[in-house]
Parts: sequence; C-alpha cells; structure tokens
Amino acid sequence: MFRRLPYLRFVLRQLAGKLSLSAVMTVSAQTLEEKVLIFLRKVQADHTISSVNQALQAFHCSRRQLQRVLKKLCDEGLVVRTGRGCYRLKE
Repeated sequence: MFRRLPYLRFVLRQLAGKLSLSAVMTVSAQTLEEKVLIFLRKVQADHTISSVNQALQAFHCSRRQLQRVLKKLCDEGLVVRTGRGCYRLKE
C-alpha cells in the first residue's frame, strides 16, 4: 500500500493543476483573446507560450483560431513573437 503513495500524490497534483487551470480559464475570461492574455499573465510563470500545440490543449480551440488571435495580439503590441510557435507577453 505504501508503494502507491508517490504515484497517488503525482496523480492528485496533476488533477489539481488541471482543475485550477480550468477554473481560471473558464470563469474569468470570455473571448479567446482574454483567455490567452490571462494564460500568459497568471498561469505561465515565464509569461511565454513555447508551443502552439501545447497551448491548444489549454484553450480548446483550433490551431488556426489561436494563430489568428496571437497575430492580432502581436499587431496590437501586447505579445511578442520570439520564434516559430513561441510567443511572450510584452513587458
């Protein structure tokens, strides 16, 4: 029984993280633009999106839709593109 404790702790931490992310993303934001900005400001410690593919799981949208939003935020000067599929919140 004691051998399973590290695994159960790991599972619980992962589940708690997903629930926390879900609560932050659904309650406080309406549009995808707002969700991206909240994700960069509050969820990501380094204020970056290192991969569009990984970000798709958090936003539950299509790749093209996320790319359009990121381009719009870059044009507005809120986000800076740092590489292929990599974006950083402008300070």
